[in-house]
Amino acid sequence: MVFWGIEFAAVTAIAVVLSTATTAAKVWVALLAVIIVATKIAEYFDNVRVRLSEIRYQVQILLTLLPTDGAKVRCTYHCPIHRLFNRTQLAQAFDYVPEGGGGGRRFPIEKGIIGKAYSIKAPRVENFASDEQYRSRMVTEYNYTIAEVMERTADRRSYICYPVVDENHKVLGLLYFDSDQPNTFTMEQTNPRWQAIRDAGEVIRGNILADS
Repeated sequence: MVFWGIEFAAVTAIAVVLSTATTAAKVWVALLAVIIVATKIAEYFDNVRVRLSEIRYQVQILLTLLPTDGAKVRCTYHCPIHRLFNRTQLAQAFDYVPEGGGGGRRFPIEKGIIGKAYSIKAPRVENFASDEQYRSRMVTEYNYTIAEVMERTADRRSYICYPVVDENHKVLGLLYFDSDQPNTFTMEQTNPRWQAIRDAGEVIRGNILADS
């Protein structure tokens, strides 16, 4: 963003210098400024797309190697999207791996397991024994209304969300996994799934920082 600002300021300065020039010259200078800004915006979004593609590939490898003990596990990645007036949402960067669906959805940071992990900037694990327990705790602990919970599918029993955090404690993204079997995910050091997810999170963190 700093470099973009410098380039735009330089072009603006040229426009000021040419303020006494012909109308045609002014048009060309303005067109040049628009082209530079548009190019930088396109470059930024292309970099984001490439980075998310790399993360998706890493997630696919992780899920392939993850011992599931017969559980049906899926995973994805969420990115914080910062809006005006400090309003932040968590966007699902791509469809669930491996079964698809969900990509592009946005969630408030005040609700749910991913919202809690984002807020406390630490891993969050939850396990539910039944639909009733899931729905009750989503209301009492994770800020969902009863109506919102009734709209959600309660076929998952175990959840883990691992925030990828930089050296300034800024959340860069969140690895998210869920399972149809309770206690698939725990944060016990002897749990191989916890170890694999934690290690994968650190690898993704290193790659993101290296590309920054």
